[in-house]
Amino acid sequence: MTTVIRRPITSAARDVRWDKTARCRYEDPELFFPIGISPTALQQAEEARAVCQSCPLVEACLEWALETREPFGVFGGMTADERRDLRPSPASAVPGQGSPSAARCWDAEDDIRLWRSQGVSQREMADRLGIGKSVLSRWIKRYDEAHARAAKRVAA
Repeated sequence: MTTVIRRPITSAARDVRWDKTARCRYEDPELFFPIGISPTALQQAEEARAVCQSCPLVEACLEWALETREPFGVFGGMTADERRDLRPSPASAVPGQGSPSAARCWDAEDDIRLWRSQGVSQREMADRLGIGKSVLSRWIKRYDEAHARAAKRVAA
C-alpha cells in the first residue's frame, strides 16, 4: 500500500478560483499532459504553453505546481521537467557534495513557507527543524532565488 502525504498549499495560489478564470478550463485536459518526448508530444507541450501564456493565472498556477511538486503536465507554462530543473540537485543545494542537509533543505520548504506566512520567527523555525538560524537563512535564500528564477522564466 502506498501512503500519500499531502502538504498544505501555503500561498495565495490556494485561494484562486481556477474553475472560473483559468484559460485551460476551455481546453481539452489531455493537451496539458503530453506523453514522452516525441515531436508530437513536444508540439503538444508548446500548444499548452501558449494557452498558459494567455492566462491571467499563469503565475499562481506555476507557484502551485512548484509548491505541490506536481510531477506531471504543463502548469504555469512549464513542463514537469522544466519545473524539476528549477530545483537544485541535492548535491549542489548545500556545499559538501551529497550532504544530507541538502535534501533536508528542499524537504523543509513547504513547512518553512507555511511558518513564514504565519509569522513564525526564524529562531523558532530553526528550533523546530533542529538547525541553526544561519542555515535556515541560507535555505530561505535558496527558496526565494528558485522562485524568482521561475517567475523570470514565466515572464520570458
